[in-house]
Amino acid sequence: MTALIAYSYIFCLSLRARQNTPKIYLRLAREIPFASRICLYLDMWGFAVLRKILLIFIGLLAVLPVVPVSARSCIASHYGVGDGYGGKRTASGERMKPSAMTAAHRTLPFGTRLRVCHRGCVTVRVNDRGPFVRGRCIDLSYGAARAIGLGGTGQVTIDD
Repeated sequence: MTALIAYSYIFCLSLRARQNTPKIYLRLAREIPFASRICLYLDMWGFAVLRKILLIFIGLLAVLPVVPVSARSCIASHYGVGDGYGGKRTASGERMKPSAMTAAHRTLPFGTRLRVCHRGCVTVRVNDRGPFVRGRCIDLSYGAARAIGLGGTGQVTIDD
């Protein structure tokens, strides 16, 4: 969406530099996004003040930073019971304890604490790497999965 707004803003500025006929404006208006059409029609009808306000508004939207939302929803699974991982060393060097409130994540640093919610919420500590199944974002220890009511795999919300 930000790219579309930035494109529209740049397109409006480029139209301002050119002196085109209304026929070209109308032909271009059929081929470009809605925000650019507004610029074309404002140029065509001569509403210079309104056009400048629109350019400022679109320009502000294009340069304002998008604040990332810390909560994200993804598919999670659990491990540590019945799969042979219980008691083995994790990527951080700790022993895997199925009852502990721990998790495996592909990229987050070891020791990162995450709040994971499904039916309930629990705070887990990243101490392993994974999951190694496409489409999943986190592997919870069996104890953490059980605490939030996750059986097998399911949709969870993660807060950093």
